[in-house]
Amino acid sequence: MDQTSKIVFKDYYRDLFKWLLFLVILSIVVRVVTYLINYFVEEASELGHFLDFTLDPMTIGLLILGIIAIYGFLPQVIKLGGTRKSFFIGMVYTVLALILSYTLVNLSLTFIEYTVMQTSNINSIALADVWYYVISLFLSFLAGIFIALGFYRYHWVIGLLFILVLLISKVFADFISHLISDILTGAKFDFLLSSLGDYTLIALGLWLSYKMIKDVPIKM
Repeated sequence: MDQTSKIVFKDYYRDLFKWLLFLVILSIVVRVVTYLINYFVEEASELGHFLDFTLDPMTIGLLILGIIAIYGFLPQVIKLGGTRKSFFIGMVYTVLALILSYTLVNLSLTFIEYTVMQTSNINSIALADVWYYVISLFLSFLAGIFIALGFYRYHWVIGLLFILVLLISKVFADFISHLISDILTGAKFDFLLSSLGDYTLIALGLWLSYKMIKDVPIKM
């Protein structure tokens, strides 16, 4: 990373860490409330582990942060004399660091919950679950970037088409992943190869994002 990318990484990570920390705290509060409700209900449903519980809010959070990156941070970086390439590199490193940080945080909270409450089956968490968790969060962030670029550069009509393209691409990627998963069922580390559709989507998303960021006119 060049110096500008390092600055983007440092500032972006610090600011976005606070946003995601709020989501984690909110997830904990909702989890506690769920425990209280189940305590007073005779036929309470069994809760899954905390990592699964946080997947949906964290996915939405990363989607929003991807949008914020384009509308908030990109113009700021360019205004301060940074390049689009520096922004893109710094942004990717930041998001990877954020996702890994919060995956570790939520894994730690999952183990703490199991130790204290003894309700979730900690053995049900496999390496594949963690891998899918990371992949899902990164795809969600790229989706936010893609949607934001569509609206930022082409306005709302084309922006809506970007959302449609995104949904179709995800359906196709899931189809490929499920097809490969069925073929490799039982194979060692099959989850790594079964995510081939998602890997393709990530590579394509990174390439398209960089191409559009490189040429997008900045609105000051």
